[in-house]
Amino acid sequence: MALTHSTARTGHGAGRCPRQDFPHCPTTVPGAILTHSAGAPDTLYAHLREHHPVFHDPEFDLWVLSRHHDLDTVLRDATGTYSTALTYTPIHPLDSRAEAVLAATGVVPVLSSTDPPQHTRFRRAMTATFPTTDRAVRARETDRAMAEETTRATAAFAATPSRTGDLLTGYAQPAVMAAFGRLTGVPREGHRTIVDQAAALTDLVWGRPAPGSQLQAAHALADLWTHCTDLVARRRHPSGDSDLIDAWIAHTGPEGERMTAAEVASTLMEQLIVVGELLPRAVVGTVARLCAAGSWPPPHHRHDGTAHDDAVHEAVETTFRHHSPLVGWLRSTTRHVELSGTSVPAGARLLLLLASAHRDPDKPPNAASLSFGAGIHYCPGAAYTRRLVHHAVTALSTTCPALTPTDPTTPTGGIANTGVHGPTHLTVAW
Repeated sequence: MALTHSTARTGHGAGRCPRQDFPHCPTTVPGAILTHSAGAPDTLYAHLREHHPVFHDPEFDLWVLSRHHDLDTVLRDATGTYSTALTYTPIHPLDSRAEAVLAATGVVPVLSSTDPPQHTRFRRAMTATFPTTDRAVRARETDRAMAEETTRATAAFAATPSRTGDLLTGYAQPAVMAAFGRLTGVPREGHRTIVDQAAALTDLVWGRPAPGSQLQAAHALADLWTHCTDLVARRRHPSGDSDLIDAWIAHTGPEGERMTAAEVASTLMEQLIVVGELLPRAVVGTVARLCAAGSWPPPHHRHDGTAHDDAVHEAVETTFRHHSPLVGWLRSTTRHVELSGTSVPAGARLLLLLASAHRDPDKPPNAASLSFGAGIHYCPGAAYTRRLVHHAVTALSTTCPALTPTDPTTPTGGIANTGVHGPTHLTVAW
């Protein structure tokens, strides 16, 4: 991942909207796309898909795509037409002080921000070391670790004397970090700090923070980078089979290539940010929707747990298919293209509205969630992610079957920027 060279605005103008009854259309209000996922965005997404499937926002110099077909085309591209190189480049120009802090870190591009052939090398390493398939994820040791850590986190949460707490910070974040920390070899005592540092990337890359907030976020990411490099540097003689950090260090490719220490640290940092920011919100969103539908706890009709597993599985799949906390993603064009009849120049940055694509009535039946990407960039951690969220929801429903949100409407607060959406708090009682 790379976190420097922020984008600059160009002279493209805003478009015109044919609907006079849609006064806040993002095509006529530059920068309005920043909060596209806030509130109940279905009407906005339907409007964009019908009238403005591809448009340019001059505030961020982004070409915004909202139709499933276009997003699928971009994400599945294997011709080099759409590049991932700017994936972590902030959409808003950074303050020079924040940019200097980030430039000094030494973070290097890895899996999500490289194109072939570099991407191929990282993907081979990830595929060889990470539990990327359902079978690998459900292997005894991996599955047991997730079950044990989420059960432990649930017991700690349920032991709160007041029998009330914040589901995100009190349970979901420590639960998923404990499970992933066990897989990677990241010590438990640093998990809370890592979650706080991971949050810095969200607004820095996907939002429009004030200069003071930018500098604070840049220092948080620099601290996370230092923590990751220290963890890698402490491994003297990795065996390749104890945890993921060891496995990444020890992995040798088909031509003898190995990941550098900076590449291992960057890979670890990228994974920790994803786990710390997205997975806890997927857990909270799944639980909140089950409670709102009157389906909490999921049914326990059979002694073997099959009915319960099926209900949780469906709830988790619904989250990632329709309500994923990852609502946007970035690509850039390497040549001139046409998308939905709109001419897009070479070198353009594309904002892919994943949340809109998930709601597109014209998408193929049972289309896979684009939150995990597609084609050569399909997330190798998709199976692990689904299973970890499944375990977190299962453990909570078993230990806290009477859990109820104290606010019966929606999770309180929330992030709403171009890339990530989700609650910052959800107070519950049990």
